[in-house]
Amino acid sequence: MARAPTLVARVTEHVRRCIVEGEWKLGEYISEERIASSIEVSRTPVREALTALQMQGLVTIQPQRGTFVFLPTQEEVVVLCEFRKIMECQAMSLCMEKSAAATLAALRAANVEMQAAAARGDRLTYGKSDADFHNVFFDNCGNRFFAEAYYLMSGRFDALRNFLSGNLSRANPSPADEHEDIIDAFASGKLEDTQALLSSHVLAMSGRFATAMASGASPPQT
Repeated sequence: MARAPTLVARVTEHVRRCIVEGEWKLGEYISEERIASSIEVSRTPVREALTALQMQGLVTIQPQRGTFVFLPTQEEVVVLCEFRKIMECQAMSLCMEKSAAATLAALRAANVEMQAAAARGDRLTYGKSDADFHNVFFDNCGNRFFAEAYYLMSGRFDALRNFLSGNLSRANPSPADEHEDIIDAFASGKLEDTQALLSSHVLAMSGRFATAMASGASPPQT
C-alpha cells in the first residue's frame, strides 16, 4: 500500500505546481500566510517546502524581504539552456543506441498532443506536452542517475516554457514544428543531424526569453 505524502511534500507539490504552471509569475512575492491558509496547514511545513524549492532553484529566499518565485537574468537563461543542450543531446544519443523504437513512438505521441493543444488554445497542456517531449529522452535513456540530475532542474525549464507560451504565436517555426524536424532526423538514425537540430531548438529558448522581456512581458519586479 502506497504511503500518503507527508504534509511538507503536499505543500511542496502545491507550490511547485503554482510556479511551473505559471499561476505565480516569475519574480512574484510568495506569501507564506496565503499558502498556509489556502491548503489549511501551519506555516512550519510551508517554510520547509519553500526551503526545499530553493534547493531546486524555483524560489529565492531573501532575508528581511521574503520569498519570491525565481526570476532569472538573461545570462542565467543562457547557462540553463547550455546545460539542457548537453544533457538532452547525451540522453538522446543513448536513446538512439538503446531504445530507438520506444523513444520515437513517445516523441510522436507527445508532439501530436502538443499540436492539438495549440490548435485549441490550451496553454497549460501545450506546455506540459512540450515538457513531455523533452522528458522522453530521459525516460528512455536507460541511465536513472542521468535522468535524476536532469529532473532536479526541470522545474525551472517548465516554468520558463509556460512563461514563454504567451509568445508562441510569434515563433516561426513554432517549437512543435521544430520537434517534427527532430523526430524525422531521429527516425532516420542520423545522430549528428539530430544533435544539431536538438541543440538549436534548446538554445532558442534563451532568444525567446529575451524577446519576451523586451516586448513587455516582464515579470513583476522584486
